[in-house]
Amino acid sequence: MHITCHSCGQTIPAANLDVPTAIAKCDGCNALFSFRDALETPPAPLQRELVGLPERFAVEDHGGALSISWSWRKSGSIVILLFLVPWFLILIAWNWIALSQGAWQLSFFSLFHVAAGVFVAVVGLRQWFNTTVITVDRTRLKVAVGPVPAPGRMEVPSSSLDQLFCVAREHSGKNGRRWKTYNVVAKTKDGREQTIIANLETDRQALFIEQKLERHLSIENRPMPGELIR
Repeated sequence: MHITCHSCGQTIPAANLDVPTAIAKCDGCNALFSFRDALETPPAPLQRELVGLPERFAVEDHGGALSISWSWRKSGSIVILLFLVPWFLILIAWNWIALSQGAWQLSFFSLFHVAAGVFVAVVGLRQWFNTTVITVDRTRLKVAVGPVPAPGRMEVPSSSLDQLFCVAREHSGKNGRRWKTYNVVAKTKDGREQTIIANLETDRQALFIEQKLERHLSIENRPMPGELIR
């Protein structure tokens, strides 16, 4: 930080700055002045290139309300759903035979396979049918997911939002496979952080959502610790 004299413009040496009182003395013209404004200057706005509309995204702006939506649809999900057809047909036949012969224990054992099939079916149905919708207006920011129930729903007052930023999360799996997902996070005016959207596939998706929400809510983009920079 460089402080210059308000009277003559000369740079003030650090020895002439009294930080507790925020008073500076100029050796050039002997002027005394406050530099408290320089200490309280907020970080400069972070300038970024605008991100274009990602694939499977749609935006509707009605002036007072903004809607951002995107489909979860993945080609692999239809393969999962087709695989489940013979899976459940086999389980139905298995239980029919077991119950007709009074083998209740065999039917009970099949319940684990039924539960596994239902779980996979829910995952596949989510990936094929679901859409996430962010709606924001002057009163609230709301995230809805459907039609198949899934985590991710939330609602927060728009007036409570101070900053929006993106973070990357790294994951690891079997055989050393590593990948990243991206979250959009809100910092509220009382200092708390709340995830708005989690597990996005690409950084472009997260940055697009951040930029759209910031512009609609007139939030000045400031640097945040640990945020995704692009």
